[in-house]
Amino acid sequence: MEVDDGNNRAIVEVSDIFGLGKVANSKAVERLILSVVDGVGSGIRSLFGPWAIRREASARIDSAALALEQLPHGASLSLDLADRASLRISRDAERRQLNREAIAELALINARTELEIGHLDAERSQNTTQTWLDDFWRRAEMVAEPDLRVLWSKVLLREARAPGELSLRSLSLLSQLSRREAQMIENLAPLVVNFERDNSQDLAAGILLSIGQYQGTFAIPEETAKSFKEAVLELIPDFDLVALDAAGIMQSSNGWASEYSVSPRPNLHVVIGNALFAIEGLPEPNEKYRKRYTLGEGWGFTSEGYEIARIVNAPPNSEYVRCIGDALSAAGCNLISVVDG
Repeated sequence: MEVDDGNNRAIVEVSDIFGLGKVANSKAVERLILSVVDGVGSGIRSLFGPWAIRREASARIDSAALALEQLPHGASLSLDLADRASLRISRDAERRQLNREAIAELALINARTELEIGHLDAERSQNTTQTWLDDFWRRAEMVAEPDLRVLWSKVLLREARAPGELSLRSLSLLSQLSRREAQMIENLAPLVVNFERDNSQDLAAGILLSIGQYQGTFAIPEETAKSFKEAVLELIPDFDLVALDAAGIMQSSNGWASEYSVSPRPNLHVVIGNALFAIEGLPEPNEKYRKRYTLGEGWGFTSEGYEIARIVNAPPNSEYVRCIGDALSAAGCNLISVVDG
């Protein structure tokens, strides 16, 4: 594969990075490599050595920073304004480059793992837009915290796998998250559900606290509904709903819960965590619910919040899946696991 960073050209073979075999036909791998080249530059080949974050570059920058901090107070005044500005710009540029390379290398490491276990598809032909890449790297280069770097590397890998899934608005939101908010999202991700929708603007993602319709055809026995809510509340980790609402991730301003409604159909797909399921046997709606078939209520996620939760790629909480399945069974429905591909 020939890649171009705008100034220099370099030949990068996928075998140099991942080895031979099924990689050769993977569009996702190709997109990832091109994205990394775009963000890191012509020195990309140095990233494809041992599969560990390089320590030498980090050590050099840390040593330089320490040396500057140990200068006697006022020593920098011996440099003229231009020299001081040049020194600062150089140091800032090295830090931004280090952040880019650390995120790129984490994405490549994770890509190799996903490829080995067969989770990196090669089906989609759509490419990442330059606008998206420019925005991604501009924001990613400011991320120095190791745990947030991991999250941003997952963004890059997800874009390679499914271009266009994460919007520019979500990238902007992600860049404003604190470490605490990011950790809360990661903890909640295994409990987030998203129902199949006809209109992408309809809110249908969040954490279910109740299932069924009030005085409707899709009814759950009262005792079952009570037991379901109690069990789910036990599974939910501590988090700050108000903080995630203020961050644009969740919705609490419309009351205690959001309502999950879809167009009625007998079989409905639902994503729980990163796994796909189908709800089979939903009853026909009565006149009240013919336009908006209500599935339940809970804590809602914004569209951008759900996109970010999907980045975590968390397997569903097995107990949560069991609780949902048991509640649906009480209404005469079945929750069936769906295997992609």
